Parts: sequence; structure tokens; C-alpha cells
Amino acid sequence: MDPIELIKMFDTAGSVAAFIIFFVWRDYKRELVMTERLRTYEDFLRFELVKMVKTTTDALSESSAAIKGIRT
Repeated sequence: MDPIELIKMFDTAGSVAAFIIFFVWRDYKRELVMTERLRTYEDFLRFELVKMVKTTTDALSESSAAIKGIRT
């Protein structure tokens, strides 16, 4: 937010309204950043979880095949 715009808000809406608008705007921007960070974090976790499940499934398949080979 431009400082000149902030001064104009002081003149037209009063200092209390300007502060309220500023804090709402600041928190809105913070929420946008946090939302993007959480989305990136969740995508990373999802990718790692899928990779881990695939690795575990492959290991279990190989183990089952080895046990069947030992039994026969």
C-alpha cells in the first residue's frame, strides 16, 4: 500500500477506519502467503507418501515372492 494512499484514507475515512483497512489488508496478504506455503508443503508430503507406499509395496511383493520360492 502506497503511503500517499494511506494519507488520503486518513483524510476521507478517519484514522480508525484507515487502521482497520490497513490491518485487514495486511492480514489478507499474510493469509495468501501462508496458503501457498501450506499448499507447497502438502504437495511435498503427498509426493513423498506416494513414493513411500510404492517402495513398501514393491518390497512386500519381493518378500512374498521370496517366501513362496523358499516353500517350494
